[in-house]
Amino acid sequence: MKSIDSGGLFEELQKKHYVYPPASKAALDRLVKLHLPSDLLSFYAKADGACMHRSSDSGGLILRGGKWWKWELMPSEKFVRVAKLGIIHPDSPKFSLSAQWIEVVNVQDGNYLAVNTEKDHVGEILDCEHATLAEEGRTFVVTDSFSRMLQLLIASPEPFWLKHSHRKAAKY
Repeated sequence: MKSIDSGGLFEELQKKHYVYPPASKAALDRLVKLHLPSDLLSFYAKADGACMHRSSDSGGLILRGGKWWKWELMPSEKFVRVAKLGIIHPDSPKFSLSAQWIEVVNVQDGNYLAVNTEKDHVGEILDCEHATLAEEGRTFVVTDSFSRMLQLLIASPEPFWLKHSHRKAAKY
């Protein structure tokens, strides 16, 4: 697998996508306190987010650099714990788990990918689909690391997280 620091992954991203300037020192310090995985921290030291895969129309997508984009690796200032989104009821057993998940990719349809910061599962990337997020057993792990997620996002404008081959058994 390519790495962010030495495997050319960041350079690949820069070739075809809109990359934000690096996160500030204060933002990086905040990310460290969130117990985010090291590969995500390495990425944000180089770029405080990115827009990926140009689109020909605005259809609910994001406009950056004068172009429309399909997905956004969110700037660190927009990171939100999934529990705070108000989708999962505070009495649900899933609520405390979702407090460990941080939204990192906005896929522009009301859904997003989140990184797990739970001690035994740090770095897992979860498909947080708003329609099923509150249901037990309907949140899928789609890859085991931020680097792997980034590699898959760069490789194709198709949503890899919806393919069964990337959906591990639903854990949450």
